[in-house]
Amino acid sequence: IAFFELGTLPFVIVTRKGEASKYHNLEMCSKRGWILHPDGCCFRESLAQLLYDRKLGFYINKEIFGIELQLQSILRGEGLGLYPKSFFDSFVLQHDDLEIVELNDFSLSLQVGVIKSQQIGVDEANAFIEIVKNHYFQ
Repeated sequence: IAFFELGTLPFVIVTRKGEASKYHNLEMCSKRGWILHPDGCCFRESLAQLLYDRKLGFYINKEIFGIELQLQSILRGEGLGLYPKSFFDSFVLQHDDLEIVELNDFSLSLQVGVIKSQQIGVDEANAFIEIVKNHYFQ
């Protein structure tokens, strides 16, 4: 097995446009509640660990499958979302109805890499690595 590190993926907290100024710290965001994917999502697990480490509540307003449904729930004001900054940056180019909640006490990122078995060819692995790099790190 070989591991290929691709980079660090910073996260941002997302709300509907015009509401970011309501949140001055992570505790306020935590109390508002989250729209997140179900258990097993590394984004959710990373956020939960950060909140538990700071002894803040982890309130999930809605568990939802799919990015589009999650974004629609955020736009309806049902809670906050957590996204990789690169994803949000590319999404906001086409949709300006969401914004980032800027906080001094929030910093969350994920080390992203690919684990490759020796049974998988180098060309296939490199093609997959390029797809991940282009999707998250461009």
